[in-house]
Amino acid sequence: MDNEHQEEDAMPIEEDDINADGEIEIEENESSDNEGSDPEDLAQLQEPVENNAVHFHLPRPVRRGFRRIGNFLFGLERGREENEDLDSSDDVEQTKPESITFDQNLPTCHRYLGDMEECTGTSYLEKDSFVTLPILYIQDFVLIPWQTLPLQITRLNEVSMIRQVLQQSDKTFGVLTVKYIVDENMAYRKKYYDFGCTAKICSFRDEEEYQIESLRLVVEGRDRFQVMEKRNQLNGNVLAKVKLISDVTLPEVTNSIETCHRCKAQLIGGTPEGLILHHKFKRHNKVLRRTSMSTAWPAWVHRMYDVNFLKLAIFTELREWNQELKESQCSNEATEFSFWVITMLPIRDQTRLEMLRLESAVQRLRMILNILRKRTAITCSGCSALVANRKDVFSMSKSGTMAAYVNPGGVVHETLTLYKVKGLTYVGRSTTEHSWFPGYAWTICQCAECHQHMGWKFKATKDDLTPKLFWGLTRSSLMPSEPDAHEGGDNDIESHFHRPSL
Repeated sequence: MDNEHQEEDAMPIEEDDINADGEIEIEENESSDNEGSDPEDLAQLQEPVENNAVHFHLPRPVRRGFRRIGNFLFGLERGREENEDLDSSDDVEQTKPESITFDQNLPTCHRYLGDMEECTGTSYLEKDSFVTLPILYIQDFVLIPWQTLPLQITRLNEVSMIRQVLQQSDKTFGVLTVKYIVDENMAYRKKYYDFGCTAKICSFRDEEEYQIESLRLVVEGRDRFQVMEKRNQLNGNVLAKVKLISDVTLPEVTNSIETCHRCKAQLIGGTPEGLILHHKFKRHNKVLRRTSMSTAWPAWVHRMYDVNFLKLAIFTELREWNQELKESQCSNEATEFSFWVITMLPIRDQTRLEMLRLESAVQRLRMILNILRKRTAITCSGCSALVANRKDVFSMSKSGTMAAYVNPGGVVHETLTLYKVKGLTYVGRSTTEHSWFPGYAWTICQCAECHQHMGWKFKATKDDLTPKLFWGLTRSSLMPSEPDAHEGGDNDIESHFHRPSL
């Protein structure tokens, strides 16, 4: 008899057995098996019989659990229905938008953080000097000089640290990277890097909700530094003695060569206008070849270390990523230009740190150019599935194709904007809450192969906004594809250019 009761208790509950009030309806059998049970217990569980059914009241936590599960499943089902409609519109939006009516200045203002208070003060630190700075660790993020970074800080010790920084005249602190890695015992542990970048607070907002203080910041990267020593404070913050790092300026190759006045006039002076003119590119190459005749090195060696030639080659490659790229967005100074390009590339943190450690703009430009030639496609970092091509990238912000944003949880995402992707699925419903692009509703998207979080899909909520549809994919979820065979045999910088016959 007990076995029969156990089998009946183990019977699954069908979906039709649960009504809207979270109660289970069980049809009454002719032969009741409740004989021998306490009548008082049955009286507490049973309601008056209506329509030959017995109602059993579940405990309140169980009913709440059923409601949450039902709401979650309902949201997923509704999200799938909405995403099916969106997927049908994706097939139409396969061409690059001819014009963008969206105000591209809005993302750089970070209006989703609310009204910010501007900070005043000077932030000048002498190059190659030793200073003591408070350190803020950010997970899976490498700050680059002159890069804008929004932050949302909620930890009490970090809030107190930023308040002390706001009272200083320079408004500067250090930013270091922390990552979770797998050790030999297949366990996750934190790895703290000792090379980072200083950050100057540009604006802030102080908030208090439910008696919990938080700070919203917009900072800008300034100087690179190497940590010499660190010490932990009692409140959990870190103070570090760091050495500021600056680039070593190398003389131009043509400066050591006696060049006629006519050839000097034909050299590119580094002006942004000369970066996009193809005839100047040819003319500069011709002058380098002519001047190399008076040296023991061929022309392609001179091209490897000529700053202007490297900037022009990088700008040409970037135009393959973003055809709307203008010369006004590029800096004339080699060091600043190299750092700006790094912030536009979806490369990994380790590669970023390697570039950040280089103390020569020429070396950094050569490394960037070598990487740009390999990136013909964008793949998922989890399963290497093809997501997009480099020609699918476009800019929704004045800062460029990729920018850093922060979500309400304080997680920073560097987002690359594309107008066409493939191999993605969508989760949940679209919403405009905390949207980084005002006027667009976002939907979470993930890889169809490995189900890794890839980013968000943005759809316009107003008829006058263009593009109607685009994607913002996180840098951490992207990975460069393998170099194609048609891009040349060698990966060195000189393999991109034909060596002229001297």
